[in-house]
Amino acid sequence: MTPSCLVGFAMTGFLAWIMARSMLETRGMLAPWIIHFLPDVVIFFSYALLFARA
Repeated sequence: MTPSCLVGFAMTGFLAWIMARSMLETRGMLAPWIIHFLPDVVIFFSYALLFARA
């Protein structure tokens, strides 16, 4: 399902670094919001498909 332990920690840290960098470079919150929103959409749809099959 979702990565755990060191892999999940590294993926979360990398995404946070990308969002922080985009916020500093664009001087706004729209880019980090989009970067945060798109993976959430993928996660929510994958959970929805997983539970729809069960």
